Amino acid sequence: MSSPASRGSGPRRFRRLLLAALAIAVIVPASVPAQAAPAEEAGIWLVDWSDPSVDPESGLEEIRSRGIEVRRVFDRLWHGVSIEATPTQAHELTESAAFGRAWEDIAVPRPVTGPVEESASARTPELDYATVTTQADVLHGRGITGSGVKVGVIDTGVDYTHPDLGGCFGPGCRVAFGHDFTGDDFNPEEGVDAQPDEDPMDCQGHGTHVAGIVGADGGVTGVAPDAAIGAYRVFGCEGPSSQEIIIAAMEAAAEDGMDVVNMSLGYAYQWPEYPTAVAASALVDEGTVVVASAGNAGESGTFSLGAPSVGEGVLSVASTDNPSARMSRAVVGPHGEEVGWSTLGDAPSPEEGDVFDDLALVENLGCEEDDYPDLEGRTAVIERGECTFDAKYELAVDHGASAVLVYNNVPGPFGAGGVEDREVPGAVVTGEAGTYIRDIAELRVGGSIRFTTEEIEVDLPRADQASSFSSYGPAPDLGAKPDLAAPGGGIWSTYLHDEGEYESMSGTSMSSPHIAGGVALLLEGRPGMAPAEVRARLTSTAETVQWEGNRDIPLNESVHRVGAGVVDLARALDTPVLMGPANIHLGDGTGRRTFTVDVTATVHTSLTFGHEVAAATDGEIRDVRFNAVEPAVSFSPRRATLAAGESTTIEVTLDPGADLPEHSLFGGYVTASDGRGEWSVPYSGYQGRFGDLAVLDHEDFPRLVAEDEDGELTEPVDEGRVFAADERLPGLEAYFKYQSRRSEVRIVDAETGDVAAEVVEDFLPRSSGADDPLLFDLDRAVEDLPAGDWRAELRVVAPGGDPESEDDWEEWTSPEFTVAE
Repeated sequence: MSSPASRGSGPRRFRRLLLAALAIAVIVPASVPAQAAPAEEAGIWLVDWSDPSVDPESGLEEIRSRGIEVRRVFDRLWHGVSIEATPTQAHELTESAAFGRAWEDIAVPRPVTGPVEESASARTPELDYATVTTQADVLHGRGITGSGVKVGVIDTGVDYTHPDLGGCFGPGCRVAFGHDFTGDDFNPEEGVDAQPDEDPMDCQGHGTHVAGIVGADGGVTGVAPDAAIGAYRVFGCEGPSSQEIIIAAMEAAAEDGMDVVNMSLGYAYQWPEYPTAVAASALVDEGTVVVASAGNAGESGTFSLGAPSVGEGVLSVASTDNPSARMSRAVVGPHGEEVGWSTLGDAPSPEEGDVFDDLALVENLGCEEDDYPDLEGRTAVIERGECTFDAKYELAVDHGASAVLVYNNVPGPFGAGGVEDREVPGAVVTGEAGTYIRDIAELRVGGSIRFTTEEIEVDLPRADQASSFSSYGPAPDLGAKPDLAAPGGGIWSTYLHDEGEYESMSGTSMSSPHIAGGVALLLEGRPGMAPAEVRARLTSTAETVQWEGNRDIPLNESVHRVGAGVVDLARALDTPVLMGPANIHLGDGTGRRTFTVDVTATVHTSLTFGHEVAAATDGEIRDVRFNAVEPAVSFSPRRATLAAGESTTIEVTLDPGADLPEHSLFGGYVTASDGRGEWSVPYSGYQGRFGDLAVLDHEDFPRLVAEDEDGELTEPVDEGRVFAADERLPGLEAYFKYQSRRSEVRIVDAETGDVAAEVVEDFLPRSSGADDPLLFDLDRAVEDLPAGDWRAELRVVAPGGDPESEDDWEEWTSPEFTVAE
């Protein structure tokens, strides 16, 4: 019978009958349709060498001897190969001494782009606001514009025909370097492989927008308007990219000598051990400053950062909001109230003059079937939150909606990505507009919305505060991320030349290039700086961010939300004081913590050391709740006088306090002041033992699921379910509240305890939504399971747990099921 998840009883020592495949081969999103023969499906795998000293030629010879296709050999930033192989073939390779681990090449989601604005011939203010916020404009006034510095943009390509980006591609042009790694039709989800060429022309717009923030010069002015740009295209016109392609682009950027590389992309909930994070860290080790967006999964709560931004040494960038953003205009009856709107993912966008009428409120957050009335011919009005935008859209369409409108659950606009086109128009509006529309719908008076493609400027209530979409850290190993913040909410920049030329977008995709362009300014002003010094200058001089909860309370935003704060590029270039390490993490534990901070002065100065508290978050990962407990802090020494070029180390002792709830993530800033200016370094820590977290914490999961009539694994399996000999085995759905350091899935003979298959995997991501399980497809783990009674067993270790300690394992046993003769 089924048993609840338990901890620490230790596994029986089973005889292994068949070790069929790696866990990453059997873990798929719960919505993935059944496959006819999943155990033998070939896919793309990244297999690393067991040691960088392994002779690649001998490893390649072994791969080819097994009849496996070698796609790419990586020997610079990440040491291994990409292959096309079945899960069984990939696993068998890792049993050889030459190979380490095999990673399935998981698709990297396509960056979200907003609606195209048609008229933008005049200079518009949003990018100007942002460059003032970061003080880039001050350096421009001093003639520092990024000249002589090369910035690589790994993205959807760049529309280099845009006049603000130089109008051409190649030597002597602004976009002087680059490569197309994909071709227009590349789509790994559809099985369409890359057709690379030398032309990195953008057909999506996202990369062009990012490149404009880095270095546009014309209708808008970017952060580094004289920097040379390298365009490395890693997306087709539709669909996602792949880890294989992104690593190849990083290696090309290294080969082209990029001084800075920006990646406004990522795969959420990942570990620093993920291949793209490892490659990005290696690029930093080579002397390139790597900047990456933290991610847009803020709604998913803490531990939601993506790879490659979690990589060691990579500058992970959070987003703050601009004072205002430019959106398309809609008019809400009956009084003609003007509101801003933007697109709902890939759902068809309203055209000029289109009307959404007969507004129907969806109950709760629209995540369950029961939330929806009959929507035939009506517009579904749904609040953001809890489940994915695509889930809301799909449910509304299934209930007959003629249009779908999603409004923000907090003030301000937001980006709604990951929505598939189901041929029903959709749009999103701000929280303020949503409240007004909801009231109109409840009153049933004048319930209609007329859409235009004209522009409207919308005030952002979170101006200079953390953007609601910006992902929370820390990394799953408690690594102190993100590192910094920059404006990313409501940024006006270049867009495809033949589709309106300019566009307002929001996301950490927009904040990251502010840092990348800013680094170009620093490297022009101080040539030859290593990435570590660049990072120290940026973090020592950043401005802390006001907590989002209440502007009247003098409290800093959580360090694991914004890192050191918003960059001040002019101060970073000129600073006479540096503090480090750049972002300190104290790990887990209770009681006092002691750590050191290094301080270096370039001029004679006397400093006094102090502390500023930042908001802590409690142990609830999704419904993030804040608290502010002032820790007890002491310094040794409290003051120091430094000669020009002199350094000192101070010892900081900090006690978070007994009032801080267990499992809280806390942090603050160690400050240094000379009476005229102040510098700081952020720190963060975890209250309690990180290995004690419950990963399998959900009332409905884990559970076994069988095929439904559509061939998907969704039907719950009851005790004693009988499967025919030729029937697909059940899947195991498990909700991972946190990332897992290690997981094991076994198929066990219910009578003898023998193991028919065991799947072991390290560094698994967590579930994305509140009810989004991971699916372990047992049919991919074993071939020809004999007739008899069986059960599945799942064991996991929390992100801070020790796989070698039996006390750190959490366990679940399924109901028994039968395979017939």
